[in-house]
Amino acid sequence: MKNTLVILLLLIASTLQAQETYLMWNDVDTQRFGKETIFKTDNKPLEGAYKIAENSGAYTQATFKNGKMVGTKKDFDFTGKLEQEITFNENGQADGKSTSYYSNGKVYEDFMYKNGLKEGEWKTYTNKGVLQKIESYSSDLKNGKWVAHLKDSSTGTKLIETSYYKDNEATGKWNQKTEDGRLIWEKNYSDAKDYSKKEYFSNGKLKSEELYKDNKLDGICTYYSSAGIILSEKKYEASYLKNLVNFYANGTKKEVADSKDGHRHGPYQLYSEDGTLILEGQFTMGYKSGEWKSYTDDKMLKDMYTFEDSRKKGPAKTYNAAGKVESEGEYLNHVKTGLWKYYKLNGKVSKETEYKNGNVVSEKKYN
Repeated sequence: MKNTLVILLLLIASTLQAQETYLMWNDVDTQRFGKETIFKTDNKPLEGAYKIAENSGAYTQATFKNGKMVGTKKDFDFTGKLEQEITFNENGQADGKSTSYYSNGKVYEDFMYKNGLKEGEWKTYTNKGVLQKIESYSSDLKNGKWVAHLKDSSTGTKLIETSYYKDNEATGKWNQKTEDGRLIWEKNYSDAKDYSKKEYFSNGKLKSEELYKDNKLDGICTYYSSAGIILSEKKYEASYLKNLVNFYANGTKKEVADSKDGHRHGPYQLYSEDGTLILEGQFTMGYKSGEWKSYTDDKMLKDMYTFEDSRKKGPAKTYNAAGKVESEGEYLNHVKTGLWKYYKLNGKVSKETEYKNGNVVSEKKYN
């Protein structure tokens, strides 16, 4: 009888000790010291088992020792459905396998901690249970192979993206492919922020080749048509375009231009599809400046205009089919000004016209 009473008292004490205390998160003080977290209420560390609620009805079920969360912590939504389970060690650090869930009960994420640091594979799933992403960590740093299952929003094509890390920095060969193995793009890292990148058309032809330094375009980059013809060559420095050469679909040169600080700057040439120069001039920080000349298909000078800040200002000439001056005069604020002379095919003056603000002031014709 005496032994039975002792056992009964021990069971009662054990039950009392296991009873949960109910609190609101509003009544819990959280103190953080580096990565150490202490939970208190009424300035006393939490001790034992608790259910701690949000105003919404969502709540956390956890055990505390000297104010530190230990064992398994469970988070529930306002309907009582389990949202997450995380295991903590005696030092209050997340440690071991943990899981979070969708509202339908399917696993959202499987993940691991070791002494409070991310460790091993972290797997993410869709709400239908399909694997969506695998991440890999070592001592809280990205390490190893990462795989992400994606979908192209415009075409609906399912994609697989593979990347690699070493001590939190990108490394090795990255790529993105369709589920049936067609290559979309690939990167090859020579350093954490330096890499080359190639993109491909759906027919497998190379679409572009780019060079990056410090995660910025740097070097000569080439762009192609789906038939494999070079359409453009661009030279970059620290993401700024320095020079470009564009080509027609038949492979002949179309235009050549220099740039500075993101603006066209320096010589410019435009060519016809058969390779004949049809326009040349100069840019100054994005604006046309100085003499600009255009040519006919048979390489004859067609006209010459002078520009300042992309507006015609200064001497101008047009030429006839024989290559002789057809008219000459000056522009001011993009309109004709002063005396303009117009010539016949034989080179003689046909008329002289005086302009002011683009309007004719007087005109004299010659036989």
